[in-house]
Amino acid sequence: MESLDRSVVAFPMHYVAATRDLGEELEQRAALTLMARFSFSLYGSFPVLVHLEREHRLSDLLPRGADAVRHLLEREGLFHPFLAAIHD
Repeated sequence: MESLDRSVVAFPMHYVAATRDLGEELEQRAALTLMARFSFSLYGSFPVLVHLEREHRLSDLLPRGADAVRHLLEREGLFHPFLAAIHD
């Protein structure tokens, strides 16, 4: 552990700070794009969002608004801040 470069590794989680920061930046850009286009943004666990897209065509619901997406999340038992959340 002492040999790890602390300017690269984010302690104490040992993630590479650069990829973590890039991921945060991309997430923020995506949220802003969703907000501008649909007046709400959607956050969540990546595997949950992929599941919702593959099984329920989540992307087709986005233009129908936050209520349509919220209904899907509630119906599937996934409307939870650690799984998927809507900010409007």
